[in-house]
Amino acid sequence: MAEPAFQRYQYAFTAHLRDPLQPVPDGVAPERIEVYAELLFNNLRGFIDVCCPISREIVAEPRWTALIRTFYVQHRCHSPLFRDIPREFVHWLLLQPLSELPPFIAHLAHYEWLELAADVHAAPVPATRAVADILTAALHANPTLQLGIYPWPVHRIGPEFQPDAPDATPTCLAVYRDQHDMVRFTQLNPLSAHLLQLLQAEPTTGQAALQQLASAAGMRAEQLQPFACDLLQQWLDEQLLHAPD
Repeated sequence: MAEPAFQRYQYAFTAHLRDPLQPVPDGVAPERIEVYAELLFNNLRGFIDVCCPISREIVAEPRWTALIRTFYVQHRCHSPLFRDIPREFVHWLLLQPLSELPPFIAHLAHYEWLELAADVHAAPVPATRAVADILTAALHANPTLQLGIYPWPVHRIGPEFQPDAPDATPTCLAVYRDQHDMVRFTQLNPLSAHLLQLLQAEPTTGQAALQQLASAAGMRAEQLQPFACDLLQQWLDEQLLHAPD
């Protein structure tokens, strides 16, 4: 069965709104549809601009507008929420061949998005409480926690510092929201990032997480215990972790 005429018109109308190179539907004044098309594009790019200010400054015009235009034309978002547009953009960007852009730009944009992801996360941040023994207490990761592991020092990149090659050691960053609704950032090393990943994947005791970490690292838990006790207590104090009653 052929598509109804009104559906064919809708497809033609929205195709031009997404991509100005597509023909203007019959019966539509070009100057009118262009106003609507520009409003839609500027609305979408406004969410991306606010989320990724450093990436935008480094890429600069006109390449930044062209990059967002390509995303707008090519990508089909999987969420109807405006706040998810930056997430869709950075995940699309990570899959693109960006030979004409700085090699770190996709990872930098992703790092910038982590702040928004923690800020808008719907889960409440539980109240903290002291524990008698950090190793035997059940520990849960902050529900707003976002872990980013990057080959570039993304937390240092800006207009004045743009590295040419990745670091030998990955940059590991935890981004989360505290009880006062402030987004906080913590830098980790690969070993501590792995420990936090274990606690994020499955709430467990500090001792059990330490055993898993030691097994993965080819070490004995006793070797890591002094380091782990201090670190887990620090994370509890900083609200990266919490211990339910």
